[in-house]
Amino acid sequence: MLKRISAILTLVGGLIFAAATIFHPPLTNPWDVSYAFKEVNAHEHWILDHWFFLSGLTLWLIGLAQLADGEQNRSRNAARLFIGSLTLWYIILAAELAVLPQLLSTILIEGKTYYQPIWNALFTWGLFAGYLAMFFVYIGIILLAINDQGVLRMLGIITGGIALMATLLLFAHPNLSIYLAMPSLLPFLWTLWFAIKRMVNPHPLK
Repeated sequence: MLKRISAILTLVGGLIFAAATIFHPPLTNPWDVSYAFKEVNAHEHWILDHWFFLSGLTLWLIGLAQLADGEQNRSRNAARLFIGSLTLWYIILAAELAVLPQLLSTILIEGKTYYQPIWNALFTWGLFAGYLAMFFVYIGIILLAINDQGVLRMLGIITGGIALMATLLLFAHPNLSIYLAMPSLLPFLWTLWFAIKRMVNPHPLK
C-alpha cells in the first residue's frame, strides 16, 4: 500500500513539476544574465510558477525516495540522493521566490542599478545549483534502475547516464545549453514509467 501511495506521489509531483517547467521561461545558460533578467522581468507569474515548482519537486522526489527505500545500500543511497537534491532545491527556490523578485523590483522600480551584479550572481548560482541538484537525481535514478530488472533497468541506467553527460557538456558549452538540457527529459519520463509500474506491481526492489 505504501509503495502505491509513493508511486502516486511521484506521478502527481512529476506532472506538476512538468507543468511548471512548461510555463517557466526557457532559461538554460547560467551565465547569460542579460537574457535571464529580461525574461524574468517579462514573466507575469514568476512567484506562482515557482510555488508549483516547489510543490511538484517535493511530491516527486519524496515519492522517489520512498520507492527507493530498500535493504540494499544502492536503494538507501538513491533515497539519500533524492532527499539531498530536494534540500538543495529548497535553498534555490527560496532565493527565486523571495530574493530575485525583490531585487528585480529594487533595480527597475527604485532605479538602484548597483544591485544588478547581485541579481546576476544570484541567478547564475541558482541555475548552476539547479543542475547540480539534478545531478543527484540522475545518479539516484541510475542506482534505482540497477536494483530493477529487464527493460526498465536498462533504460534507467542509459537515460540517467545520458543526462549526466549532457549536463557536463552544458557546463563546457553553455551556448548550446538549450539543446543539451533536452536529454534531462529522458530520465524524468523514466521516473513516471517507474511510478506507473510500481502502482500496478508494488513489489519490493531487489
